[in-house]
This record gives sequence, structure tokens and C-alpha cells, in this order.
Amino acid sequence: ALFQRLPGGNWKPVHNDAEVRPKQGIDIQTTIDINLQDVAESSLLNHLTMHDADKGCVILMEVATGEIKAMANLGKLQAGGYTEIYNYAVGNEGLTEPGSTFKLASMIALFEDSNLQLTDTVQTGNGVYEFYDRKMTDAKPGGYGKITVQDVFEKSSNIGVSRLVTEHFGIKPQKFVDYISNMGLASPVDFQMQGEAKPFISKPSDKLWSGVSLPWMSIGYELKVAPIHTLTLYNAIANNGTMIQPIIVKEARIADHIIERYETKVLKDRICTEQTVEKVKKMLEGVVERGTAKNISNAIYSIAGKTGTAQKIVNKQYTKSYYTSFVGYFPADKPKYSCIV
Repeated sequence: ALFQRLPGGNWKPVHNDAEVRPKQGIDIQTTIDINLQDVAESSLLNHLTMHDADKGCVILMEVATGEIKAMANLGKLQAGGYTEIYNYAVGNEGLTEPGSTFKLASMIALFEDSNLQLTDTVQTGNGVYEFYDRKMTDAKPGGYGKITVQDVFEKSSNIGVSRLVTEHFGIKPQKFVDYISNMGLASPVDFQMQGEAKPFISKPSDKLWSGVSLPWMSIGYELKVAPIHTLTLYNAIANNGTMIQPIIVKEARIADHIIERYETKVLKDRICTEQTVEKVKKMLEGVVERGTAKNISNAIYSIAGKTGTAQKIVNKQYTKSYYTSFVGYFPADKPKYSCIV
């Protein structure tokens, strides 16, 4: 209320038509587990500091419900140290080329459209392979030679994945893109927080599409997704093919009155066949047991997932700086949580 001071130090109320009476606010109950949130934030801070990284994020999601149990975002300050600057897990600044974590989507497309088996072999050669005028390399100097499909994924062979994809989808690249869209990777998940980034997926009809687009797309380039989108895909595999919408708000209420309750929502009943789910689960478990993520293997519980490395673009040029990530779920035999870092 407004008051006018009177002679003698007295005050009187002044009525104003523009006044708005206060209203009781709405309380939000989130899905966040404060203990898991504390672990996520402290672990993220420790590793960002250890590697002198620019920024990072963590999302921990319950497989069956899509409930976000922890979400941490930290960026580096010019003066030193880290703080929560931006929601990289969901927003546009977290929209990047995913690199090798996208190889899961490529393998799903291959298994869905062919009779490819984990024991089939592919020649990766000496670690360097040319697609038209552009060279693709594998991490191991000298290459992996002839290896199985299972090994291609465990070792994260760029050449292996791209050769498999181009040999099968080379004359029908749009079908590969259609599979990616059917997995939900081309659309936002309609997350409850504002500012969700919109994924970008290259298409054969695009002006910049070329002969090297398909092989590079198969290993996570020429497309952009946010961490929340990649995690939603991996969570679907953990959930036996059913894609669940991530949620961070359980309900909204005023005092004891519930205004709205948010339930688990299925985005896609099935992103692939049961046979494909079983194949990719074996590959994801192999990555942790024998492959690029064997450093996180432990005797307490099993983990399934995929490592990712993608070059950063600065001034439209790829640099020697990288985005690194891991996404997966645990326990592998009976998934409770999925996670991306």
C-alpha cells in the first residue's frame, strides 16, 4: 500500500487503482535427489578442475520413469574457478556434434535395416581410410585391421562404423536419416525447463550435403544434439526400446492443493526391435568390460555405455580441442539409472 506523510509526522493510506493484491505463490516439487545432486556437482567440479576444462555437465536419470535425479552444469570463470553459468545439459550452448556417442544410433540403423551380426567382420585397414578426398583415421596408430562388429564398437573405430554405414546406406542416405529421426534424435523432448535446444540433423536435400556427409555423420559429425537428447536415446535402450520423456518437475501446488501432477510419459513405444536392443546392449557392455571405457569397470555393479570424443569448431574450423563424454546406464543387467557426462 502507498502512504502520504501529513504535517506533524502522521501518515495516511493513499488508494491506488494500480495496486495489485499479493497472491500466494506456487510451490514446485522437483524430481531431484539432493544427495545424488551433491555427488554429481562435486564430482563434476573435481574433474573439470583436474583437466582444466572450459565447461561440463552431468545428468542422472531414472530409467523407468524419466525422472531427473541430478543435473549439474559448470562453466569456467575468467578469474578462475567454476560456477553455474548456463544449462549446457539442455540449452543451445550445449548443442554440439556428439562424436562417438552417436555411433549407437548408427549401429541401431544398421541392425534394423540388415542382417548384420556382432560376429561379422569389417576391414579397418591401417587406421587411415579415404572417403573421396577426405581422410578418416582411427585412434590406434597402424589401425585395427580386420575386426568384428563387436570390436568396432568396443574400440570405437571410426573407419569400421563409417564403412559399415556407407556400404549399406550409401545409395539410400535418406533412409539412414529417417532411422535417426525415428529414434527421436531429430526432435526436442519438450523438456519442462525453458530453453531446450532443437537438434540439427543433416539431410541429403541440404545444399551442403556431399559424398563425405554420410560417413562423417555416422560417427557423430554434421549433426548437433544436446546432452539431454543423447541421454534420452541411451535411456531408451536401457528401457528395452521404450523412449521415456525426461522430467524434472513432479507437481505444482499451492499449499496442500495440487494444481498439476506430471506423470511418466512415453515418447515412443519402441525405437527398434527387441533383437536390435539385445545386440546393442551387448556392445555397450563390451565397451566397459574390454573397450574404451574399461577404466570405469568395477566389481560392485556392471555398467554399459559409450565414450565420445568430438573435435571443437572454432571460426568454422576443426581444432585440436575436444568435447569428451560418456553416456550409459547401470547396473547393466537391470538398469536403474542412465547418465551422461
